[in-house]
Formats: sequence, structure tokens, C-alpha cells
Amino acid sequence: MAITIEGKSVCKICKKTMYIKEGLIGFPNFTSNIEDELSFFTDTGFHKECFKYHPLRASVISRLKDLEIIKDECELYIPIDKDNKGEYKL
Repeated sequence: MAITIEGKSVCKICKKTMYIKEGLIGFPNFTSNIEDELSFFTDTGFHKECFKYHPLRASVISRLKDLEIIKDECELYIPIDKDNKGEYKL
């Protein structure tokens, strides 16, 4: 799974620093073929909103389902603890 460091990691889509409160999504390493157009997403984190509107979104989700890595896109969301109470929500 992607290692995302709050306040340090940068979203590859918008090039902005990522913070948990913004809603993040992380991908496992699902391809090592750099010629694969989906390699852009492998082992990386993004803002959920950036990924939501990316033109390859459906292809990424389909690939991860085909590989049986996920059953649902929600499995990729990085949970957030909005109230700092140890209660994580997607």
C-alpha cells in the first residue's frame, strides 16, 4: 500500500501537498510495467477528489477488481479521524 505522509506527500495529479482532512485514497503496487498507463497509480496516494475526476479512474478500479485486490472502491480510502477520538471514518 502507498505510504502517504501527511503534510509532506504530494498528490501526483494536482501536485499539492496532501492532508488527511482533505480525504485521501491510496493504491497498492498492482503493476510493475512502466509502459502500462495505469502504473501512474501504483503504490501511490492521491486526493480522493483528484482521483474522482481522473479520466483513468474507471480503468484503475476495474483493474484492481480484476486482480481481486479490492471488491469496492471504498477499500482504497484512507480513513480520517476528524475529531481525534480514535474513530476513523471514510
